[in-house]
Amino acid sequence: SILTHYPSPSELAAADARHLQEILAPLGLRYRARELIRLAEALVEHHAGRVPCDFGELKALPGVGEYIARAVLSFAFDEDVAVVDTNVARFLYRIFGLEGPIPANPARKRALSDLAASLLPPGRSREFNLAVLDLCAGVCTHRAPSCSSCPVAESCHYGSDLEALQTV
Repeated sequence: SILTHYPSPSELAAADARHLQEILAPLGLRYRARELIRLAEALVEHHAGRVPCDFGELKALPGVGEYIARAVLSFAFDEDVAVVDTNVARFLYRIFGLEGPIPANPARKRALSDLAASLLPPGRSREFNLAVLDLCAGVCTHRAPSCSSCPVAESCHYGSDLEALQTV
């Protein structure tokens, strides 16, 4: 694994890009090797090898956008922030009956982040974010949602009318 070979940002910053590409290849992420090295270099140079816990500082790191910054804050630092990716956006569109296409980069859409944030239970956003991501991966899937086994189907605009779904 990557952590076995490069357990710290300083070791990752000194990594050979080809070796890192080999490690990332089974994940389909070969192309991310150079980005990871640049990220590690920035962590070492600007943050003493530590991941910052500030949204602005995270976003200033190479390769870190809205989603990654929020995910780090939620999952690593247990901050009360909503994590919105395409799957979570699909869930929000379905449960609230939002219309229109899901944005290409939903993490950048303030309205979706605000809506997701309004659902967060204070002090438990990490678990909530993980639960929604799991729900999206196994139940509220893109092509074949399992509305009949969804724990929030009764509250869901999309899943509340299962008969209508048969025709969609």
